[in-house]
Amino acid sequence: NSPEGLLGNFICDLTLFTTKTILKNEVDFCILNNGGFRTTLPKGEITVGKIFEIMPFDNQLVILELDGDQMIDLLNFIKKKSIIPGSRKAGVPISGMRISILGGDISRVFIGIKELDSTKKYKVVTTNYLANGGDQMEFLKNAKLITNTNVLLRDAIIEYLKMLQKQNILIDAELDGRIEVSE
Repeated sequence: NSPEGLLGNFICDLTLFTTKTILKNEVDFCILNNGGFRTTLPKGEITVGKIFEIMPFDNQLVILELDGDQMIDLLNFIKKKSIIPGSRKAGVPISGMRISILGGDISRVFIGIKELDSTKKYKVVTTNYLANGGDQMEFLKNAKLITNTNVLLRDAIIEYLKMLQKQNILIDAELDGRIEVSE
């Protein structure tokens, strides 16, 4: 969905959690793509097969470093994708970032709890597919590769769900206004 969706929020949140907490990597935010999610996650029992249906690709999680100009390119890309109505590829799933788009302009951006500082470099976790310019994210090709985690996004999803199951926690994804678009 656009500008944000339940599945994208959930997978970006678990990716950011996995990268920071389980893999112990320093990272500021996560960005993925809706086109990579091939089906929905319905209520009820979740099987490994269902996760393969959602994420059939062998995309690995990588950490990139973005400078101020690359952050601006990323934000403009998110803005463009956030105002496309009714397309399966509209919207850009993110976590660890909040963006307000007012009247077609980006009005505020927070990374974590701090406002964007265009002089700072930020670390983003994403997939190797997107890092190589996939899904029209050409601007990521020039970003500095910090780490290839060698962890498949699909495996991160499976392991996170197993962790929730062991703790008897139900999935509870929600729309939280991480990307707001208003006139």
